[in-house]
Formats: sequence, C-alpha cells, structure tokens
Amino acid sequence: MRRLALFCGGFAAGIFLAQYLLPGGWLLSGGLVCLALGFGALLLPECWRKRAILCLVGAALALGWNWLYVRQVSEPMEALADTQQALTMTLTEYPTETRFGAKVTVRAEGLPGKLTYYGDPPLLQLSPGQCLTDEVYLQSASRIRDDDVTVFNSKGVFLLAYSRGTVAFHAGTVDAPRWWPTRLGRAMQARIRELFSGDDAGFLLALLTGRKGELSTQADVDLSEAGVYHILAVSGMHCAYLLAMVGFLAGKHRRRLTAAAAIPTLIFYAVLTGG
Repeated sequence: MRRLALFCGGFAAGIFLAQYLLPGGWLLSGGLVCLALGFGALLLPECWRKRAILCLVGAALALGWNWLYVRQVSEPMEALADTQQALTMTLTEYPTETRFGAKVTVRAEGLPGKLTYYGDPPLLQLSPGQCLTDEVYLQSASRIRDDDVTVFNSKGVFLLAYSRGTVAFHAGTVDAPRWWPTRLGRAMQARIRELFSGDDAGFLLALLTGRKGELSTQADVDLSEAGVYHILAVSGMHCAYLLAMVGFLAGKHRRRLTAAAAIPTLIFYAVLTGG
C-alpha cells in the first residue's frame, strides 16, 4: 500500500505539473527528465532508492501520457475548430432535448475524440450505436463566447458540431454488445421513474446512474448544506459496494473471481453511469 501511495503521489504531481505549470512544449522533456532521474535514483542508498524510483516513474508516466494525449487527440481536434465538415457520426448515448432541438455525444469517423452534436428534434428518436451523416459547423468546446470552459473537455469532448445540412440516418451497430450497458442504464432510469416520484426518484437516479439533473433545487441545497452531496458522484464508495456484491455472489472462490471481475465490472459501471 505504501508503494502504491508513492507511485500515485508521483503521478498526481506529474498531472499537476502538466495541467498548471509546464507549457505544452515541455511535457515530453519533463517526462524524460523524470525518467532519467528515476534511473539515477538507482545510485541512492537502499532506504531511499525505491521511494524515489516510484515517485519519479509515476511523474514520468503522467507527463508522458499528457503529452501523448495532447498530440494525438486534443490538438488534432482543436485544429478543426471554426471549419465546416461532412461527417459520419455514431451516437454514444441517448440524445437529450434542448431549447432548439436535441443534442448527443458522438464519435465521428476519422477523428480521435468525441463531439457534442446539436440537431433537430428527430434526433431524439435515435439510440446509441445508430449513425448519422451531416454537414456540420465545428466549434471549439474549450472556449465558448470568449470564455474558457472545461465541462466538455473533462468528458473527452473537444468540439461542438452544429447541423448545417440535411441529416441522413443509418442503422449502424445499434445491436452490438458495447451498447448494452447504456441500454441497461436507460431501462434502470425508466424503472426508477415508474416506482418513485419527485426527489425520491431524483435521488435514486443520481445515486445509481449519476444523473443529477432531476433533483429539485431545494434537495440540492439540503444535500450540500448537510455535507453529503458527494455521495451522488460515482466514487470509490460505489465501486466498493459493487465489488463487495460481486465477492458475496462469488461464494468460496470470491477472492479469485472478484479479482478477475474487478476491471470489467468497474468499466461496465462507468459506462452504465455515463462516466
């Protein structure tokens, strides 16, 4: 556990440097410097050697990952901002209604990141996995009306796509297993709304699926003032409950089966809740 804490501490320090201190052009250099210092730590006394190596390797991986992500995903997406493109896009979630139509998160062929597509009300009839082709105007999702915005980037969305042509819908891969968790989450939300109403339904939706938009303003205030609003966010507590349930169902082989099921179970839960 102590080793894991040292590695995570170094990784967190690397993330902090990459996001707040180091310019983008210095990320790779910083990662290489940390890696070189990690090799140099082999010369330290034994009591300090492992600690230094774990921290420095963690920082090197964080800086290297940030550099690679910016180079392969962020920059190519941002380069398309303020252009008009004909794109074929696959829905990754269910569309939601907006004031002027509908919006949905999509993946476009040939692009490394996700987009938020804004279209007309017929979009609400589509399901995850279905495809659409449209001429769209692309706008940066990190800067809107001269204001810096992080809510889209934090979800892997770098461009906003606004419909400018005639939309063509396609069947796509709507029946593929990869969309089953999203469908299950939708079915769970519908069942909760059938069984409960008001803030009871809103609380359960937030707790089980991560959808907090249906809580009333008063409920938001009450949870915040009570200091328990954080329980609505998908966190280690939810994952611990989920793995505990897997371990309970696994019986006498619970350790082996829980370890084998941990990663796919957490991924499934993250997709189910939109994380």
